[in-house]
Amino acid sequence: RKKQEFEKRQREWTSNKAAKEGLVSQAESLAHSSDLRSASDQMRKLGVEWKRIGPCERSDNDRLWSRFNQARNRLNERKKQEFEKRQREWTSNKAAKQRLVSQMESLANSSDFRAAKDQARALDTQWRATGPCSKTDNDQLWQQYKSAKDRLFEAAKRAGEQRRAEARQRAQDRVWRLEERLRNVEDAIRRAEESYSRALSARSPSMRNPNWMAISNKQLARQSAAREKVASLGQRKADIMRQLMEARARLNQF
Repeated sequence: RKKQEFEKRQREWTSNKAAKEGLVSQAESLAHSSDLRSASDQMRKLGVEWKRIGPCERSDNDRLWSRFNQARNRLNERKKQEFEKRQREWTSNKAAKQRLVSQMESLANSSDFRAAKDQARALDTQWRATGPCSKTDNDQLWQQYKSAKDRLFEAAKRAGEQRRAEARQRAQDRVWRLEERLRNVEDAIRRAEESYSRALSARSPSMRNPNWMAISNKQLARQSAAREKVASLGQRKADIMRQLMEARARLNQF
């Protein structure tokens, strides 16, 4: 019975040794994995599995445990180094994003909205190129950045609407002024035509009048002057109508 018990224990130890050697091999492979998060999860599962496996020869057990523990420690050290590296990167990225927030808040108070919007788009490119920081910091900084950007574009929109309204009012004022000038020149044309008509209907002097030639010349001069004035006013009216058509077309663009 002692012999049978000893042989049974030897078989169990041999099986346990093989199982632990398999765990050690997996642990040493995980210690060099590039996916530290997944490797850490699997390493914890191997630790649970190690506890489930029974003993083997003390010398074998100590040797295998030492290898397993060293693999686990190497993985933990890499995780620590990776964490410290990530913390340094997050600190640097947080500082970079704080600078971008400050710049965007300055742009939000700019009066040159065209240049400010161009600069804001350049800041967007820098923001996307900047790596992450901790989620809490990242969310807070993004809200500050987006709020400043929204204020800038909202102010630019209001300023654009104001400029458009002012431009439309100027266009409307020009139409009104040209319409007034057109009415005035039309009134002047009517008066000039009446004057021309009177000049044409003036009685010719009698040839017996010793000054008939001088009188006739004066009448002709008045007729010529009245005719030229009517023609000049007609040209002015044509110019005003052309300008008025252009001004109305400009107003219709709004």
